[in-house]
Amino acid sequence: MRFYSVFRGKKRDEWLAKLRGGWFEVEAGKDLAIAPESIQLFADYLDGRDADLRAANDRLRTKAEALAFCEALKFAVGMTSTQFTRLDGYPPGIGGGGHRGCQVGM
Repeated sequence: MRFYSVFRGKKRDEWLAKLRGGWFEVEAGKDLAIAPESIQLFADYLDGRDADLRAANDRLRTKAEALAFCEALKFAVGMTSTQFTRLDGYPPGIGGGGHRGCQVGM
């Protein structure tokens, strides 16, 4: 599973703290005022998105569970691998560090 977001890691907290203060830094020394209602709507979206991602991750199968499921249905299973850089702010297996997929055939 790959999930990309610009709102992650240590910088996310710094960025959100500035935004909750009512401003957004467009470039060094140039700020854009943001309406409090818009800030709250965005913060609510981020909270909901984070909760949805946690729920989706909790429902993922382990490799052993996935293989057992395929075997129970008599599917032929093959593995593929790709490599890509691990993303800061995500647990191992989420957002990088390698990806393994199951190729299923009947």
